[in-house]
Amino acid sequence: MSGSEVVRRYANTLLDAAAEAGPGTEAVRSDMEGLTATLDSSGELRDFLRNRLLDVKLVETALEQLFADKMDPLVLNFLRLLARRGRASLLAEVAISCVEILDERSGVRTAEVRSAMELSPEQIEGLRRRLAAYSGGEIRLHTQVDPSLRGGMVARLGDTVFDGTLDMYLTKLHRSLRGG
Repeated sequence: MSGSEVVRRYANTLLDAAAEAGPGTEAVRSDMEGLTATLDSSGELRDFLRNRLLDVKLVETALEQLFADKMDPLVLNFLRLLARRGRASLLAEVAISCVEILDERSGVRTAEVRSAMELSPEQIEGLRRRLAAYSGGEIRLHTQVDPSLRGGMVARLGDTVFDGTLDMYLTKLHRSLRGG
């Protein structure tokens, strides 16, 4: 089984447990988004969880101390389970996968946008509306500035890539001038 299959299996297990007997999937979403933000902001914690040389009991205790008063007990037990099984290194991926699966289940699609410059809120909203019209559903938009782009932006929605960069424009112009 590949790593991404393991991650999705763990994420689906947590979400199914939350839907059946737990706090509900929105509480899990909130906890997983908070966990993702924590791991994104703390390289030390991320490195700690990736260190396979550490005793699993130490990792389990650390997770419990860090998140005991911040997460639903079901989610905390899930974190303990991952630690006991030596899978704490997958925690960031599982958290992201939980949010993605919940989005899929509710018909929300995620689009990644890389732009040469920071986009204004109006530009972001206009892009979200266009992508929503294209996909026929709600869009969650993640933007980032990519200094390697000379101008324009690239949007990825699932397997579809919309390349509106200056380089792509110049390539198309060059082809049309060459007659090809």
